[in-house]
Amino acid sequence: MAPSSPSSTLSEEYPCTESGRPAPQTPDWYTLFTSLPKKEDFQSLLDEVKATLRTEISALGTSLTALETRVQALGSQGPNPHCPALQATEAHSRHIQDLRLHIEDLDNRSRRHNIRVRGCRESDTPEDARATLTPIFNRILGRPRDARIYMDRAQKALRPKPPSGAPPRDLICHIQDFQLKEEIMRKARTERTRRIEGQAMELYNDLSHLTLQARRALTTALQEAQIRYRWQFPFALSARQGTTEAVIRTPQDVLAFQEALNLPRTPILDWTACPLNECLTGRPTQRTIQQGPDRDAPRTHHRLIDPKE
Repeated sequence: MAPSSPSSTLSEEYPCTESGRPAPQTPDWYTLFTSLPKKEDFQSLLDEVKATLRTEISALGTSLTALETRVQALGSQGPNPHCPALQATEAHSRHIQDLRLHIEDLDNRSRRHNIRVRGCRESDTPEDARATLTPIFNRILGRPRDARIYMDRAQKALRPKPPSGAPPRDLICHIQDFQLKEEIMRKARTERTRRIEGQAMELYNDLSHLTLQARRALTTALQEAQIRYRWQFPFALSARQGTTEAVIRTPQDVLAFQEALNLPRTPILDWTACPLNECLTGRPTQRTIQQGPDRDAPRTHHRLIDPKE
């Protein structure tokens, strides 16, 4: 038997139509349907997705729980839990303020025996100052002109001698007997300005420069309202209006002081924020504020207590 030719084999595998072209093959539908995903396949895929989501949601829930625990722990630590250094800085600021108030108190205590006389003529030596002040104090006390008053020292305020015709420098003296000094000041308060030996004089307690500078706005307001005030120790400013008494010891007392006495709410110098060398010397410290068009111009920088804030 003769072998079949390639053309006959091709025609058997791929039957041809009358035109000689290969006839289209009928798809194997059973094979196709059996290869499609079944319900079990979809269920398996769904179970796998659910398991993955459960794992991820569980991990997310754990993270949220840990975060909530940390937030609660931070919230229980105070207003600034995120910055313990800030809390330490605030504590240091309070301690420094207490020290500054204590320094001011000591400075003014060291001057309790002093009397500052304004309007007294210029003198050349401490002996001249004593000779000038002794009859003035004796006249206030109602004693003989030459009665002995023991003064450890008497000197002019530490500033340059004024030119001719300008007001003289204040004269400051230290009286040994504190009770005598207090009696002089008590009698001097009955008349603000006294004319003695042709000179208009005023007597004041000798206070530090910082004390006077910081409370100047308050004392001016008290004088305008005709409210009497006095200085206390531990150092404070006390004023009374009728039955109402108000006291300032720290800058935080300013607002309550003004409200109690119905004073205008004007900004007050924060005396605990002034440079320490200015507190001791009375000379303003010049600082350069690097802001604005005149940032290179030196200016005195102080923080004000503004009751309106």
